[in-house]
Amino acid sequence: MLFRFLTLVNLLLVMNPLIAQEKIFLHQNWQFKNSTEKIWKKATVPGLLHSDLLDHKIILDPFYGQNENELQQFGKDNWDYKTVFEADEALLSNRKIRLGFEGLDTYAKVYLNDHLILEADNMHRRWEVDCKAFLKLGKNQLLVKFQSPFNYLEEKYGNNFRVLPASNDPSPKKESAYVRKAPFQFGWDWAPRIVTAGIWRPVYLEVHNNTYLKGQYFSTQKIEKDKATVTARFELGFIDNKNSDLQIEIYDAASDQLLASRKINSEADLNFTFEIQNPKLWWSNGLGEAHLYDVEIRLLRNNHLLDKKNQKFGIRTIELVQEKDRIGTSYFFRLNGKDFFIKGANYIPQDILLNRVTEDQKRKLVQDAQNANMNMLRVWGGGIYESDSFYDLCDEHGILVWQDFMFACGSYPADDDFIHNVVSEVEDVAKRIGNHPCLALFCGNNEVEVAWFNWDWQGQYDMSEEDSAKIWNDQVKLFNDTIPETLFKVLPGVNYVHTSPLSNWGKLENFNHSSMHYWGVWHGADDFSGFEKYIGRFNSEYGFQSFPEMSTIKKFAPDEQLSLDSEVMKHHQKSYVGNERIREFAVQYFAEPKNFEDFVYLSQLTQAYGIQTAVLAHRIKKGHCMGSIYWQLNDCWPCPSWSSIDYYDNKKALYYWVKKAYEPILPVLKKEDDYFKLYLLNDDFNENALEVSLTVKDFSGKLQWVKEYSLITKENANEVLANFSKERFSNDLFAEIEISIKGEKQSSYIYTFAEPKELALQDPGLSYRVEKIKDSLQMTITAKSFAKSVFVSSNEVGLQYSDNFFDLAPGSSKTIIIKNANDDRRFEIKSLFDCLEVLFCLAD
Repeated sequence: MLFRFLTLVNLLLVMNPLIAQEKIFLHQNWQFKNSTEKIWKKATVPGLLHSDLLDHKIILDPFYGQNENELQQFGKDNWDYKTVFEADEALLSNRKIRLGFEGLDTYAKVYLNDHLILEADNMHRRWEVDCKAFLKLGKNQLLVKFQSPFNYLEEKYGNNFRVLPASNDPSPKKESAYVRKAPFQFGWDWAPRIVTAGIWRPVYLEVHNNTYLKGQYFSTQKIEKDKATVTARFELGFIDNKNSDLQIEIYDAASDQLLASRKINSEADLNFTFEIQNPKLWWSNGLGEAHLYDVEIRLLRNNHLLDKKNQKFGIRTIELVQEKDRIGTSYFFRLNGKDFFIKGANYIPQDILLNRVTEDQKRKLVQDAQNANMNMLRVWGGGIYESDSFYDLCDEHGILVWQDFMFACGSYPADDDFIHNVVSEVEDVAKRIGNHPCLALFCGNNEVEVAWFNWDWQGQYDMSEEDSAKIWNDQVKLFNDTIPETLFKVLPGVNYVHTSPLSNWGKLENFNHSSMHYWGVWHGADDFSGFEKYIGRFNSEYGFQSFPEMSTIKKFAPDEQLSLDSEVMKHHQKSYVGNERIREFAVQYFAEPKNFEDFVYLSQLTQAYGIQTAVLAHRIKKGHCMGSIYWQLNDCWPCPSWSSIDYYDNKKALYYWVKKAYEPILPVLKKEDDYFKLYLLNDDFNENALEVSLTVKDFSGKLQWVKEYSLITKENANEVLANFSKERFSNDLFAEIEISIKGEKQSSYIYTFAEPKELALQDPGLSYRVEKIKDSLQMTITAKSFAKSVFVSSNEVGLQYSDNFFDLAPGSSKTIIIKNANDDRRFEIKSLFDCLEVLFCLAD
């Protein structure tokens, strides 16, 4: 089958010799084995070792129970992968043939027909090598020999190995600091330790017969009222020395209108500007359309087509503004000349076994971020540089990307070999993803500098003064010199900061300066009031943990382990603080759980309550604060963690509560000293004529009083609509605030006036009805009295609820849509007061 595919592709090349390049993917017939064994087994490429081991039942599910402990030896062994493919005369007749790997994990020697043609040492890089000289007519063997990073480092350093700080690596030698591999695979405080190997991204042959377009990049230089100036930069691949008489033409793909043309006589001609009239700008989610221009780029010689490629780009300018001001040092983003508030989350890889993440999963997660009113995701520095499709999705959905380089919570060497490897990595990453309008910022690392000055690494690692100076100077060399110098050569003018955060939460003055990771609530001694007291200029990390829902927990724990102190629950809790911190806060703010299921529910409410408190405090302080990016959006395995969406795509209470807290126009009732203030938080750049009504009732539904307000909102500005004495509110009242435009209700919000634990809740008298509509279920829930935090759950994972963890006013109903439900299901409706089991099937 593969032979026929190759023959067909190359027949097309012979018929159309002016085509410059084609990719032929080599994903068939792969086998693998332990390098010490003789028997080969079927392998999947792209893939990873542990996925192949699972397929052959050599290992058990690494997520179940404590199975992770049984996997450690596999990461210490060396592994071989091989395939055989056919090469016919048509393939071999091409002028240039390159073998390419989009991802090798990590130390690999590649042999083609017993010739060593490539040595790889970086999981984050693409690798290409000319291979025509080593191909032969007929069968060709491709062999990739992976060496364990532990064996590689032992072989390279032996007794001269120097331990460098790496706070989340549980190994005594902290090998992860030396290996250009996804750091989280060595273990993290939300991830298992699974040290993988394999051909984790596509492998291909690429054939060339003419000079070809190797890379292209578009950036917006200037936006005026009726035109935009765009810089185009190109990189060509040359087959021979005949580089004259070349021309690049750029066409609008939809209309075939010529946008720009340039004759190429030297390398300098590969950079040029052109204008687009009446441009449509690219805006982030909530500010406008994320418009993308689709262009076709043609490379010609003497009017003969050599190559063509399609490229999407957005017209937008984005600046990171860091300036001294009356408060301290600003840190905010300016998009197309407008300063705006960032609302987002930190993103981690969606699976510890990276090859298992599907395109549908990526699309779903980016759409979830968009639906939650987010405008930025931070691709955190302990994972991977994401696939091209991930950035495409962010482009399409208006999600800005803060992109860390893959260095986190550790120190790194800066010898010549390591620096050379990092330079190649930065060049490759910048060229691959730098063309995306979603790219807002590159950041050198996560928490390396703040750790150096605040985590007592010098004491923990018994550093001499000489060692300390050497390690610090290496970090400066890497993050302040090497990375930005390399980055700016590829992407001139791109936003870059050398680390996050730039301020540490240990001193009050630091909250007036730059970016902040505030961890006083989880890692410090603060309760949730800390989120309101300590607000940075830009909050790029803060969070609180919860457990995933029971359907997820039962995927990794047997029934006898369903308790907070069980060995499985302790194993899946990777934070040194542990499960007791969650319970402590749940009891403080909600209630003493009666059983484990109640604890799980309360853990999610506690997390949501805390992070919502932080988000609202950040937004109220807009001006002082210009960004709120909570830790973390998603999980890489099922566990208690800081995530708002668990590994099986179940949304926690945090997701639904933050979705509301991130809405562009939001009324907020907040207690401040002896008053409740009614804020209208507004991130919209348009003026809106609003009617706001505030209705206060008791929990049985009896009306207490009503206030109404009419106003025209100011562009991107918060307002205080009213101050109320705290005596007007008590723990048995709630307020419903509605926003209307031209008499039509747009949104409704419910607020209570005491900590959840202190509310005088009564039996809400919940009832429900369910009907099937096409492929979904429609559930309507009605409350007789006030219902707090109504939660609908199932024995299935991955169900999608249009809303959940919501409040219901007395006598009101709410209808939610449930997608992905199977015929055999069990639902449960729970509120903060009670729990109602709902059992039904399609026959009902």
